[in-house]
Amino acid sequence: EDENGKIVVDDDKCIYCGGCSNACPARAILFEREFEVEQ
Repeated sequence: EDENGKIVVDDDKCIYCGGCSNACPARAILFEREFEVEQ
């Protein structure tokens, strides 16, 4: 996590498996990452 408490994903290890949704029912982590990738 960074200083703001947001989870930082290691791009080399993230394969967009959707596993984050297991820890975050709202899938906010995955959605946030997709949103950032589109920017």
